[in-house]
Amino acid sequence: MALKEKTINGIIWGFLGNFVNLGINFAIGIILARLLSPKEFGLIGMVTIFITISEMFINSGFSQSLTRKNDCTEIDYSTVFNFNILISTLFYSALFFAAPFIAKFYGEESITNLIRVLSLSLIINSLTLIQRVIITKKLNFKLLNNTLVFSNIISGTISIILAYKGFGVWSLVFKNIIRDIISSSIFWIINKWVPIFTINKKSFKELFSFGYKLLLSGIIGSIINNIQYILIGKYFSANELGFYTRAELFKNLPSQNIESVISSVSYPALAKIQDDSEKLTLGFKKLFLNAVFLVSFFMVGTAVIAEPLIIILVGEKWRQSIVYLQMLSVVGFMYPLLSININLANIVGRSDLYLKYQFISQIISLIVIIPASIWGIKSLIIGIIINSCVSYVFFANVANKFINYKTLHQIKDTLIITFYMIISWAIPASLYLVFTDYNILFLAVQIVLAMITLVLISEIFKQKEYLEIKKIILNKINR
Repeated sequence: MALKEKTINGIIWGFLGNFVNLGINFAIGIILARLLSPKEFGLIGMVTIFITISEMFINSGFSQSLTRKNDCTEIDYSTVFNFNILISTLFYSALFFAAPFIAKFYGEESITNLIRVLSLSLIINSLTLIQRVIITKKLNFKLLNNTLVFSNIISGTISIILAYKGFGVWSLVFKNIIRDIISSSIFWIINKWVPIFTINKKSFKELFSFGYKLLLSGIIGSIINNIQYILIGKYFSANELGFYTRAELFKNLPSQNIESVISSVSYPALAKIQDDSEKLTLGFKKLFLNAVFLVSFFMVGTAVIAEPLIIILVGEKWRQSIVYLQMLSVVGFMYPLLSININLANIVGRSDLYLKYQFISQIISLIVIIPASIWGIKSLIIGIIINSCVSYVFFANVANKFINYKTLHQIKDTLIITFYMIISWAIPASLYLVFTDYNILFLAVQIVLAMITLVLISEIFKQKEYLEIKKIILNKINR
């Protein structure tokens, strides 16, 4: 087989495990949304981009370099580990002293201390980059998921208690810090790898020669992908940013989950067959279509049930988030498909192409997104949608250079599968014509109806991705 059943099996069960993890995070987010105000979530959103960009510098593309390299040595691991500790300390210091200026930029004095405490996660996470790489290379996603589930439950519970006790935005800050400390501790306890004190020049040069292109493109991508936080925080308000981040939380539950599993599994799996063009094509296509099947069902559904989802789960005070969520569902749909195409360029060692196309697509996005923000947040989201579609086309064309699966064929297959999903959610959507009062039963009925309709349609038309997922799940149950 081009892609072993073990790998596909890992994707399906990795997805389920990751879904549980993000589901826990989602549930915690809902409780916190009821206890806290939109402004408090908006304040955290204001500092997100600075933490994200710093994390890109600290990683420097090393995790992808190490995952791609099949014969990593102790020198390789220790070189990256020691470099990460050094660079994370430097970036934490930079953010510590820059915090007052960032607060002045937004006109929110209170975020000075938020930045100084929240950016401690940079140092904490730098300690576990190698541990995560080693576990990922072994495809041990069960360990990764279990660790994150445990750390999210503990940190989330503490955060809810703090919010209930009136700690406000600090309950969100401590949630992140406590989660990172717990997960880091577990990875060090379970994974017995111990670094040696060295930064080998030859090893660094080899890994960085591939990783620096990912670093540059990652920085560009992080700035563009998070520029909405700066624009909304600067030109609108923390309240508006809170509504936007709440919509993103609902969008990210299915989208980020699928992207995370597909990317983390596909990178090491496809890297093993990178030299066999035929196997690489078959493996990529199988992963891509499974991703389309999963993400299209969830994102079409998210757009359909956005109103009852937000009103029932977080309350009327978040109603403004509904339209944002419906629009962001398109972005959530494109994100995993874009990610798997990007992965292919890195797998075959052409991070130079990745950098080139990333630069071009992000320049286009700046031209679209910044002017669009003048007319409001909805216009800004339309700009983000256009950017995600343009970026997908760019990186699908990169994939064309290495596999026999053309962009037009990708789009055609995507549209066919998405059509199934639109039909599946048509009946649940029609319930709005009859019912105007929403409760948890109404929401459950919508979801169950969509799933039943999808199963019937897939069985009748013998939908290949559905049958493949069904077979793997049944085999797992039987064993």
